[in-house]
Amino acid sequence: MNRRGFIGSVIASVCALFLPKKLLASSEIEKVRNLKKQASDLTVRYYHMLGQLHDKGKISTQDFVEELGLNYDTEIRRIRSVQ
Repeated sequence: MNRRGFIGSVIASVCALFLPKKLLASSEIEKVRNLKKQASDLTVRYYHMLGQLHDKGKISTQDFVEELGLNYDTEIRRIRSVQ
């Protein structure tokens, strides 16, 4: 994506947040939907890649759990209390 396309997508995102939908062109709404889907797809791919790295032993469980936004110590306590 070139610089102009990136700036346009940022502007479309900001407009979608702050302007009523009646004021947005349908193409702008579609652009915002596409951006949200792309961001979601990238997030899923990122977490999938982390899972694969963990399975192969390339990253530790602690790194994996913390990258998911969880507290490692809290999660270990929860697992032990269930067992």
